[in-house]
Amino acid sequence: MTQGAFLNIISILAVFICMLLAAFLWTVQSNSRTSNRFFAVFLVLTAIDLSNWSAYTIINPFSIASTFKNNLSALQMPVFLGYMVSACYSDFRLKPWHVLLTIPFVIMNITLLPLAYGDPAALAQSFVNADYLSAFGLIEISSHVLYYTYMAAIIIVLRRFRDLSMEYYAADQSLTFTWLSQLTAVSLLAHTLALVKNTARFNDAEELFPLFQVVVAVSVLTVLVWTALKALYQPELFRGIDGTLVRTRKLVADNTKETDDPRQLSQEKKAQIAAIKQYMKTAEPFLSDALTLNSLAQQLSMQPRELSVLINHDIGVHFFDFVNAYRIEKAKLLLSQTSTPKKTILEILYSVGFNSKSSFNTAFKKHTHITPTQFRAKSKV
Repeated sequence: MTQGAFLNIISILAVFICMLLAAFLWTVQSNSRTSNRFFAVFLVLTAIDLSNWSAYTIINPFSIASTFKNNLSALQMPVFLGYMVSACYSDFRLKPWHVLLTIPFVIMNITLLPLAYGDPAALAQSFVNADYLSAFGLIEISSHVLYYTYMAAIIIVLRRFRDLSMEYYAADQSLTFTWLSQLTAVSLLAHTLALVKNTARFNDAEELFPLFQVVVAVSVLTVLVWTALKALYQPELFRGIDGTLVRTRKLVADNTKETDDPRQLSQEKKAQIAAIKQYMKTAEPFLSDALTLNSLAQQLSMQPRELSVLINHDIGVHFFDFVNAYRIEKAKLLLSQTSTPKKTILEILYSVGFNSKSSFNTAFKKHTHITPTQFRAKSKV
């Protein structure tokens, strides 16, 4: 099999998987409809981009249709960023100013489409073709710069999502964060491989260009299959958080006076902290897997911002770890009980507020340095 035939097969498979997954995400019933549809649009744009390996057997590369198709790549990263933001924050809504993100796409069309007019055969041999390639080269460099700029913005979004999750939510958001981080990492790797491949064409490594093409093609297909399996097996993966939340350190900075000593807690704050801990022990609000800092503040008749500062700053632990500490203590009590019939570990983890075995095991080992099974065995001795 020739390299061209192999790349055509990879291209067809990749486009098919993209379109199939896009159709699934667009039509699946889910609370994450906005993020799913962002991802569906991104996959369609990716399919159009990946069709380059086989499309040139049908479409002349210097035609208007081919030029416009290539220009659609300028919409991929804005849509990918939109997917990331909407997957992280449940209150995300499209706003009129988001149309500004299409400016690179508009510029590419204004620059390249006029150069694609005329007879394609003559264009390929003419001075206009040199202008076309020069303009295309400049825009390709700009597109790489834009890509890495968008990736930097995505990393900032993910870091904020992780920090806010720890400060305001007791439910484990690590699955969502891990999935989005993995998707970002593989996208970054795939694009960097493509950049290396394109660079090899214009330097001393030109003979390696065919090998790079095959590596990039197989890598892209692997990523798409992995993404499809993730979406099919975990369609309810995402649980967005409130994007209007403010980091605790900003709340502290806004409320701290120059004369305040951040190392000293007032008697009033000490009393509030004692009351919070007493409420956690007696009322056991942590037994609800839906507990958030806002809902706990409502139970305590406090302002969420005040409670955030007390737990995340004054006590010195994230809300997520603060709540899990009480859940683990309750789980230890249940694991050490000798009454029969005994509850299984799975029954116990759900009863104390955890919603997955992995998050329970991770939290339990973090607080006790042993597994729940090992703790139960030791409690029998």
